[in-house]
Amino acid sequence: MHFPPTVAPEFPVSESTPIVNATEGRDAIINSTASANPAAVDYRWFRDGVELTAVRQRRQASGPRYIVTGGALIIKNVTRNDRGNYVCQASNELGSTDRTLFLNVQYPAEIADITDHRIVDIGGSAQLFCTGVGNPTPPNFVTWTREGMNTSRLVRSYSDLTATLSINDITKEDKGDYKCVANNGIPPAAVQTSRLFVRFAPELDKSPLLSRVAAGEGDTANLVCKADGFPNVEFSWFKGSELLNTSGNKLQSTVRTKSWYQQEGILIIHNVSANQDYSTYRCQVTNSLGTDTFNVRLDGRSKPDMPTSVTLVKKEDTTVTLSWTPGFDGGVQQSFQIRYNKQGRQGFVYVDVTPSNATTYTVTGLDPNTAYEFAVTAFNTLGESDYLPLDDPVLTSGISREVIIGVAVAGALCLLLNIILIVFLVRWWRRRRKARREAAKKDEDAATLETVDLPNGVLHLNDLSPDNYGDIIKNHSPKRIDPYEDEHGEPYSDFDLQEALDKGNYYHPDPTLYRQDEPYNYERYRDDGQPGVHWDPFGKPPPQRSSPGLGPIYPDSAYASNYSDYPPEQDYPPRPTYPPTFDDINPGAIEQDARGTPRLVDDDGTINTYGLDYGGGAPSSRGSHSSYDKNPYGSQAPNRNYDHYDQRGHLV
Repeated sequence: MHFPPTVAPEFPVSESTPIVNATEGRDAIINSTASANPAAVDYRWFRDGVELTAVRQRRQASGPRYIVTGGALIIKNVTRNDRGNYVCQASNELGSTDRTLFLNVQYPAEIADITDHRIVDIGGSAQLFCTGVGNPTPPNFVTWTREGMNTSRLVRSYSDLTATLSINDITKEDKGDYKCVANNGIPPAAVQTSRLFVRFAPELDKSPLLSRVAAGEGDTANLVCKADGFPNVEFSWFKGSELLNTSGNKLQSTVRTKSWYQQEGILIIHNVSANQDYSTYRCQVTNSLGTDTFNVRLDGRSKPDMPTSVTLVKKEDTTVTLSWTPGFDGGVQQSFQIRYNKQGRQGFVYVDVTPSNATTYTVTGLDPNTAYEFAVTAFNTLGESDYLPLDDPVLTSGISREVIIGVAVAGALCLLLNIILIVFLVRWWRRRRKARREAAKKDEDAATLETVDLPNGVLHLNDLSPDNYGDIIKNHSPKRIDPYEDEHGEPYSDFDLQEALDKGNYYHPDPTLYRQDEPYNYERYRDDGQPGVHWDPFGKPPPQRSSPGLGPIYPDSAYASNYSDYPPEQDYPPRPTYPPTFDDINPGAIEQDARGTPRLVDDDGTINTYGLDYGGGAPSSRGSHSSYDKNPYGSQAPNRNYDHYDQRGHLV
């Protein structure tokens, strides 16, 4: 058995000191695990020759600041001062070894130095400096910026963590604040400003809104004069050529500073008199570089002036946004109203602007793709101004209402046509399916007829239906027809054809031979399926009659009276769907004798002696009769003669 050699702890060999990065404000973990045998190793950490766990530690809310766990050293809430070399000593019973690691603490950039301000004249030049610190310090992590300025004349440079901004041919617009930004990728970025003061002569705001002031008798009037300039300006007020004394009770003057280069001078006139104070006043501002003046008119209160301009801000499908510059308000709070109409049409729509002092408003509820004309007016409690129109009509975007309605109508018509087409196709498909089913049924019936099994030439009534009875008789020529069987397979002992017909279990071979207006004599069928002589239930041929137009009768038969000699005179009932009943006939098999004449045979094979009864009456004599029991339909009609008719209405 071989055992690994016992060795003192050893660290991985590296050509340079390993570097461990950490971010300021977070925990730093320095890991240095040694390999040894035996594996039990004791670790100790040192900085600048001092063991870290042995020094008095600054307690944290979460425990001691230095924690040694295995070969790792954890420093809680690391700072940039923790940056430096750390030595890990690993030892066991065979010896010890040391390893040095460097902790690199990274922290956000900061601005160490910046030019506070520069004062220059128009046409001069200036340089602004900004120095940043941090870890890391990537190239150009310090920059100069200014919003809203044309920076094409600015020259930037960077060296030794310092960014330099050079400004040449300075103008009045170059005045203001410039930002220095230091950003090394670790938030937050550091930002400081440097101000560039540009000397220039005073300039007054001469907008129309400041050129007129209104006040009533006994009121106080404030005349405002706004000036830009550096160094600061001084204000003076004149009435005509007279310099006003603004230190008394009637007239006062005050100055408000808006910024380092903006001031407002205000002339206050108390207890205004129309005769003395309604006049034109001159504001004069002065600094070391120049002077500027502006006239202000004081009048009584009046209706407002018309807005000075109207502009289109934005248009959409159903909205238009307008803005305007207010005119003089007449000394009373003014409001605004928008008027619009469709181009080329009479009549206007009026919209009050809200809030009342707004100078931008969006008109809604317009039609798409429609040209509108707009105008704006001002009004106060003393009246309203004229309307100032927008220069050009505004065409809203989108699709016009007429086009939308047309498309909607066309879509509705297309939908209606589709519905009609679908209904037509459904009905056509149903009719076609019905026709296919009927054709399939006929083919199925034809196939059934071809495959009917007639053992020994015997056909049971149970095998018949209205559609195939006659065809089976013709196609197969059964020798006899067995009586109808009940649900137990037993023949009816007392055969009632009417009952069988009512139950739908017995059918005449050829229902198409029935006629509504003719008596119902029935012919038999020969073996070839063609109509033959009259059906003789007794197996006798039909006897001759003295009158050729009369059908055969049976004078020797006890049931001869069951045949009617002449058709009834009254209207006949609707055509029946079944043959006449066999009253008092014991049902048996129908078979043909040697002459091809059908006859009734009982179950034991003997010829049945019963006759055919059309209505259940007593037998009558041949020829003309003065009385009888029943006609072929069972209706009483005495003293009438009846001829015999076959199935096609011919006298026999």
